Amino acid sequence: MTDNDQTPTLDEFIAACDAAFSFLVREFGFERLSSPMQHNRYSVRFRKKELGVDVYGESYGNSADCQLVRGEDRLYLGLLLPPSAQTPRPEGQLAQVAAIAQELQQHAADFLAGDSKRFETWLSEWRKRFPKLP
Repeated sequence: MTDNDQTPTLDEFIAACDAAFSFLVREFGFERLSSPMQHNRYSVRFRKKELGVDVYGESYGNSADCQLVRGEDRLYLGLLLPPSAQTPRPEGQLAQVAAIAQELQQHAADFLAGDSKRFETWLSEWRKRFPKLP
């Protein structure tokens, strides 16, 4: 860790993502891309055909989040979580990476296996609520 125990280095962030999300490759056939998201080097991307999972750091190393990708469409993982699973994530970016991986594994296996019905339902709802957002 760096001087501030809450802020991981880029190498630590990538290693945490590789470890926490290894199930995507092992169990669902995703491939980890070598390049980060265009505007965030603190990001790790996984793809399987048109499906994807993007994990990225936010708030200068204080938090992390995840988007599910289908083609050009993106949706925050949190939208697919049932109300009982919508709890605050732990403090610290690396702890959040681990929590996000667990949420993904427990609540989005349908999407990871190629069933995008819930993804489509929530994407449609998102577009109704926020028509000007991508």
